[in-house]
Amino acid sequence: MFKPRLKMLGVEPVGNYAIRISWSDGHSTGIYSYDHLRRICPCEECRAANEEGQE
Repeated sequence: MFKPRLKMLGVEPVGNYAIRISWSDGHSTGIYSYDHLRRICPCEECRAANEEGQE
């Protein structure tokens, strides 16, 4: 059967350290820390900062 593509419907802050995302499939459990999001971010600025932190 066809499953519609998962979409982000909303974002809310969790304290000063994370966000909670509401998804189109009805779930909103779990939080995503800013540190984690920065580590997985593919942009050049974050990639450079991650490489600096590993040295």
